[in-house]
Amino acid sequence: LRPEVEEGVTSGSGGGGPLAHELLGFSLSLLLSALRRGRFESREPEALALLEPFLPLLVRAMRSDDDAVVSTALRVLSSMLGLPLRALPAHAMVLLDRTMGLLRKSANFTPLSDLVGVCLKVVTALLRC
Repeated sequence: LRPEVEEGVTSGSGGGGPLAHELLGFSLSLLLSALRRGRFESREPEALALLEPFLPLLVRAMRSDDDAVVSTALRVLSSMLGLPLRALPAHAMVLLDRTMGLLRKSANFTPLSDLVGVCLKVVTALLRC
């Protein structure tokens, strides 16, 4: 069973509408909250294995048109970089390239924004990997 979906309402060539951005932002906020509250123990390999599939998803979220989604994705990534994730070295270059691209883009607009600070924190953590 597949529901009929009107083209352009929930999907389209632009990567989703406002609802998709809201859901993505909300989901990333939940993940960030769980990371900050220590719900994923670094001593438990099962918990860390649950976080590893989020790395490529964070790269996609960092390509979003919504600034709040990009900022939250960077904060989640910053929180995850302190954990011993086995998949991190495989994704480090893509994450670094995307973060540097965001830094270059944001330097043209607001050099002292909060986004720049989070980007710099992510870049320094990725360079340590």
